[in-house]
Amino acid sequence: MSEKEKPKYGKLIEGAENLSLGVSIVVAILMGIGLGWLMRHWFGYEWLFLVRCFFGVLVVRF
Repeated sequence: MSEKEKPKYGKLIEGAENLSLGVSIVVAILMGIGLGWLMRHWFGYEWLFLVRCFFGVLVVRF
C-alpha cells in the first residue's frame, strides 16, 4: 500500500479512538468525585471531597 492510499475505515478508527479518550476523561473525573463523596461521608471532612475531585482532574491531565 502506498503512502497516499488510506485505509477504508481510517476515519471511523480515528473517531473511535477520540471517543475512547473522551469517555476515559469523563470516567476519571466521575471516579474522583465519587470517591471524594464517599470519603467525605466516611470520615466527615468536607475537604476530602475537594481533594478527590482535584485528583480526578489531575489524572485526566497526565
